[in-house]
Amino acid sequence: MNNKLKTISTNTLIIGMGAIVSKGAAFIIAFVLANFLSTKQYGSLDVILTYVSLALPFITMELSQAMYRKILENPENANEYYLKSIMSILLNVIIFIVILIFINTQYKFYIFIYTLLQIIFNFTIEYVRGLQNLKLYSICNIINSFTFLVLAPLFLKCFQHNIKYVLLAYSISFLICIGIVYYKYDIFRITNKGDYNLKKMLSYSLPLIPNGISWWVTNASDRLIINLFLGVKYNGLYAMAYKIPTLLTSFFSVFNLSFQQMAFLENEESDIIFYDKLFNELFRILSCVGLLIIMFVPIVYGVFLPHDYIASMKYIPSLLSGTIFLCLSQYLGNMLLSNRKNKIVGISTTISAIFNILINLLLIKQIGLFAASFSTMISYIILYTIRYFNQRKSIVKKTFYFKTLIIQLLFLMFSYFYIRYFDFNIVYMIINVFLIIFVLMINKNFILSLVNICFKEKK
Repeated sequence: MNNKLKTISTNTLIIGMGAIVSKGAAFIIAFVLANFLSTKQYGSLDVILTYVSLALPFITMELSQAMYRKILENPENANEYYLKSIMSILLNVIIFIVILIFINTQYKFYIFIYTLLQIIFNFTIEYVRGLQNLKLYSICNIINSFTFLVLAPLFLKCFQHNIKYVLLAYSISFLICIGIVYYKYDIFRITNKGDYNLKKMLSYSLPLIPNGISWWVTNASDRLIINLFLGVKYNGLYAMAYKIPTLLTSFFSVFNLSFQQMAFLENEESDIIFYDKLFNELFRILSCVGLLIIMFVPIVYGVFLPHDYIASMKYIPSLLSGTIFLCLSQYLGNMLLSNRKNKIVGISTTISAIFNILINLLLIKQIGLFAASFSTMISYIILYTIRYFNQRKSIVKKTFYFKTLIIQLLFLMFSYFYIRYFDFNIVYMIINVFLIIFVLMINKNFILSLVNICFKEKK
């Protein structure tokens, strides 16, 4: 158990170094763009990025995930898996181009370049992760984020406030990282003839498509419904509110990548106690990080954002609570995938997505933008519930399920009242100090273990 915990902690630290910098840069750019683009322009950009995110799983057929697992198991055939996986989706890319031609937008060329390079980037970064070169993986993510952080505001300032330059900045960032990996590895040279079988690859990857579009269905379907019923301006507000929970998903993604790699390589069903303990630790840490995020939301909005975006702050508590359930669901999803129970992952995602759309449509006229954040939270709770009770062996007790619901209800109530009645005064300063002490105290053992690992790694 200690070896597994050390493996996860070490990998998390390596990936985390890159993730903290890259995700931090991505978070900053959201506020930078908000100062260059109007709420309408920001909403339009968000719609483009969202629809591309929907298209990607269908274009790639999630072959990058199957490729990653194959490379992890057979690194000597990595180049063959990489090249043949990309070649396998060429027809899908052509179909995407044809569809794009008939879409009424002035950004067709930029959308195509952005989509194509993001596809290659995603395959390339999974190639690196499959080879377990986590340092290069982190470096690429840092370079990608910082290149975009520099280019996007530079283009917008030097040329004009047009979202096509944002797409161009994204594309150049992807291209630079792809070039770095190609320089490091002789990717186009196949020395070993492997067992690449497209049919077998697809049998693993296709059931993951619903999981791949889960973000779109719960996020992008919200955008579509908001646009139809409320307008693009409200979509811009919602997009900004959604940026805050991405801090939590960014934090979790670091751990998730490390855990996924270990779960695939060391799938031992006997060590249920380890996964049980890890799940408990994860829930506590996510809740505490969420609490810290809520503390700084009013300050971030008051200092860094134009007044037009302040109204979006009240939607954050339900989105943040929902994000915690999403992270827990992804942990359980990795357990299911490691046992090759791909269908349950896809089915659970589909059911939660349907509930998200239905609840949103039913409530959007009654409670406005709150319908989007509320339906997202409920859909993630449903996703969590289905996966929780579909483990091959119970890695967590049933009582823990109800514990998570009760704690998150309290978290939601506190978050809403904290944001609703926040003011810069001595009372809130005292509350913040006590909250920070509380978070440090209940995570004392976790923090000390990370510090010990850091010192050991240096030695």
